[in-house]
Amino acid sequence: MKLAPLRRLGDTDCGAGEVGAPARAASVVVVSMHDSRLTHAASRRMAALIDELDRRGLPHCELAPSAPDSGPTMPDSIAARTRRSAPKALTRLLDNRRALPIRTIGEWAYLVWAAWTLRRLRPATVIVTIPYLPLLALPLLRRRRRCRYVLEFRDLTWDYARGASAGAVTGTIARLYERLARASLEHADVVVTTTSAQADRLQRLEPSQRPIVVRNGVTSELIDRLWPLAEQPPESDRLTVLYAGTIGYAQDVGRLLRIAELAPSAQLSIVGSGPLRDEVAEAARHLDNVTIESAVSFDELVDRYREADILVSSLRHHESFATAVPSKLYEYAATGRVVAYVGPGEAQDVCRDLGGHATLDITPQFVEELLLLAKERRAWPLEKPPAGLRRRDQAAADLVDLLCVE
Repeated sequence: MKLAPLRRLGDTDCGAGEVGAPARAASVVVVSMHDSRLTHAASRRMAALIDELDRRGLPHCELAPSAPDSGPTMPDSIAARTRRSAPKALTRLLDNRRALPIRTIGEWAYLVWAAWTLRRLRPATVIVTIPYLPLLALPLLRRRRRCRYVLEFRDLTWDYARGASAGAVTGTIARLYERLARASLEHADVVVTTTSAQADRLQRLEPSQRPIVVRNGVTSELIDRLWPLAEQPPESDRLTVLYAGTIGYAQDVGRLLRIAELAPSAQLSIVGSGPLRDEVAEAARHLDNVTIESAVSFDELVDRYREADILVSSLRHHESFATAVPSKLYEYAATGRVVAYVGPGEAQDVCRDLGGHATLDITPQFVEELLLLAKERRAWPLEKPPAGLRRRDQAAADLVDLLCVE
């Protein structure tokens, strides 16, 4: 599909009003589920996109839930000048991870707020990042046909819902969201995914679409910050395995306790928060070589990486997660540590491309191989980042390139 190029700063008709009027609003509005100041991978990808739009002189605005008043955040960036945050009361609904009905109400309320804000901004292009499933309705609600909608799928969460339960209610909700996704795909101008498996799945859902794969990565700044760790082996004589990230259903962190059981001489450290954190902590009570702590700031996370030998990521062993790739794998690879992935699907190939090691099930042989590799890595650190490590700056540039097609 041929798209008109985006307008640059100082140009006219950037979606703010009549043709020829001075530019008064953002030409590009990015609707996200995470404030770009947060530390997790989805927010860092968003920050890279915002910075790339600014670098090219494209008027832009970020719509996102409010950042927490406390907790780990990154130093603010260019996005601070171009951010519109949802009301804090709405954000509190979105942050409710224990009461799913309340969170769902928050997601639909966020859709209403985003649609109302877009009507006021009247942008030329809207980039909608999923997995907030109600946001799929935004292309169906547009009032200006000249406004282009780009759907950026990071997760196909209606498929994840099928994996979460075999219950009739969950299955019905998943099918309804799948129908919403199909309708949204019909109205979208550009569809972007982060994996080939997601692209195939979406094309089967709506054959008229040709999803474009823009893979994840890490920023140049993050590589510059993390790669020096490759020359700094852990001080402890005890080998340490680290999981850092969300502790939820999809990640199935509880299965990683098997590593601690098979390697009692090693330390398993779990750093993160999520709805299943307490459940994992209870399951680990009988293991003396497991520590669990809440999410930490980025500076503290770098310290955790420095203390670790093996960085592990995981997804639940279910077909619904076969299209997903944990973004943390790219960050892990930038540290020079041994990288491991436990789970199904395309993420196994991505992990191996990053020089890591992947398995579907945690076996004694796999754990033994990881520990041996960790000892070798201490003695012979990597000299340069893995060839498969992609810079998030380039991923953001590729996405913006798609919007600037003549």
